[in-house]
Amino acid sequence: MPSPIGHSIIGLCVYAIINKNLNFKKNWKEMLLYVFLANLPDLDAIPELFGFSIPFIVHRELLHSIAFAFLVAVVLSYYLQLKAVPSRNQLPKFLIIFMVIYSHSLVDLFTIDNRLPAGVMLLWPFSSSYFISPIQVLPGISHNTFIELFSPINYKNYLEEIKVFGALFLIVYLYLVFALKLETEHEKKK
Repeated sequence: MPSPIGHSIIGLCVYAIINKNLNFKKNWKEMLLYVFLANLPDLDAIPELFGFSIPFIVHRELLHSIAFAFLVAVVLSYYLQLKAVPSRNQLPKFLIIFMVIYSHSLVDLFTIDNRLPAGVMLLWPFSSSYFISPIQVLPGISHNTFIELFSPINYKNYLEEIKVFGALFLIVYLYLVFALKLETEHEKKK
């Protein structure tokens, strides 16, 4: 599965597309929330890194499911509504939160996965099947132990992720720059 690097970049891409903004100085707290939410499903990998297990918490299962993304989106959007946190876009908070969290599992679909069962439980509780794309373009990060995260093969995979997700981020960034420039020019003509 991708590392937090890849998932974080995806979270920032979703933030940028939804908010049409990459002003880190002004919006760093909201951007960090997107990064956190994009990595949230991998909380299930932490016990494994340190050599222990928690009943019903297995990596790539429940926390990678549509039910988890839905539940967290409901709870967090309700909390933000109670706190009267304003929304800067037209999409409901629930949908944004759901998209950011579920993006994690969708990205995992396209990752080389040599562990059995391969894939993620995308549709739990509707299906306990594991799903994986036949087109796997992302290197898998080996994370059987904490020490393994720092192995040479993982460093190579981190660099590969930075290339793939960095290119995606660059595309999103350039799109925003040109789209906002066109929008500004269009408004000036009015």
